[in-house]
Amino acid sequence: MKDILEQTVLLINFLETHPEATTTSMTVNELKQLHSDVDKTVKDIKKLENELYSKRKTREKELEKLNEMNIRFKKLIIAIYGQDAPEVNAIGLVAKSDRKKRVKKPTEE
Repeated sequence: MKDILEQTVLLINFLETHPEATTTSMTVNELKQLHSDVDKTVKDIKKLENELYSKRKTREKELEKLNEMNIRFKKLIIAIYGQDAPEVNAIGLVAKSDRKKRVKKPTEE
């Protein structure tokens, strides 16, 4: 992308000093305008990407803090009501009595 913009600047400079190298499909001024438009779009996108990066970093920090608080409150609820209480199920955890018991496989002789 940057290379294309740099190459276009070189091409514009060449075309301005060599007016005999022209096309009927686009003038040097139209090429300059197109380069300017693309350059502006690239800069706008870069700015938005930087803002997005910043927002994502903020989101990750906030989610980390939120998860930490969730864990602390879940531990508090277990401490208050006990591991087998229905309140434990209400917060999305499995009560101790609801957990599946491990089944030992019979040993072959």
